[in-house]
Amino acid sequence: MTLLIATAISVVLWFIPFAEFLTYPFRIFVTLIHEGGHALAALLTGNSVANLALAMNATGETYTTTGGLISQVLISSAGYLGAMAFGALLLILIRKAVAARLVLLGSGLYVFALTMIYGLIKPLVWFTGLSGIPFTLLAGIFI
Repeated sequence: MTLLIATAISVVLWFIPFAEFLTYPFRIFVTLIHEGGHALAALLTGNSVANLALAMNATGETYTTTGGLISQVLISSAGYLGAMAFGALLLILIRKAVAARLVLLGSGLYVFALTMIYGLIKPLVWFTGLSGIPFTLLAGIFI
């Protein structure tokens, strides 16, 4: 029932002028999870992640090394699949009555790790994507 109510609220907000100001933090969060999916897939396929950057218009970029064709397909599709899997995991954890505090802590640690490792440290060490650091760092810390 909660999921249906959340869906209805999302649809209603779609048609309200200037509602994007209310949903902006959620769009940034989903973009970060999406880009984290690309990064995780790159690591799982034996590739490396150069940097992860978020933009103020709620878009993002993740630069990875790519191996063969299968690796490229997995990394490319992992953004949407990763965001969907993360959302499904949250729903499962809520359904299993896992303490919200633990779910929030786990999500926060994941976002913090993505922000610090691929949004700050890797770009500074390898001098890649330096222009994306300020907003990525601000958004990651805020989330």
